[in-house]
Amino acid sequence: MTKWLLSVGFILMVFASSSMAQSKTSLVGTWRLVSVTVTNEKGEVKDVFGPNPDGFIAMTGDGGMSIIMTRSGRKLLSSVANASTEEMAAAFSSSLAYAGRYTLRDDKMIIHIEACTTPNFVNTEDTRHVKIEGDRLTMLWYFDKEGSAPYYEYIWERLKPVAATK
Repeated sequence: MTKWLLSVGFILMVFASSSMAQSKTSLVGTWRLVSVTVTNEKGEVKDVFGPNPDGFIAMTGDGGMSIIMTRSGRKLLSSVANASTEEMAAAFSSSLAYAGRYTLRDDKMIIHIEACTTPNFVNTEDTRHVKIEGDRLTMLWYFDKEGSAPYYEYIWERLKPVAATK
């Protein structure tokens, strides 16, 4: 219990000590997913999409965003046109994609979800605590409004521009 309280306290201190609020300019670009973990009330951490998830988040300067996240090691469908119901269910349950608009308030990004693979999330808002350190973006999503466990932690790495070919 003490370790859990110290861990949560440390995370809150790190995010609270960030004196510089994020700006849309600092978020603009494409980011590759590094990890998604969930921490429960006991402080236990679990990989949500496996140890090497796939995913991207793209954010524009005018407040648009889109995201896709998939579990590592997904099986190929036997047929793209004629996959079984079980195969389609497995593909759906191992991925998440949504898009919409985002606004920033200090260290919080409010995502206004307009399209989503999970219909229940359409026309909802989701708040993430964000912090950028170099080319690393950390997002925390808390199950409650108190900022305590359980919570998800998303780690993203900024993609470098691809050199143009002639």
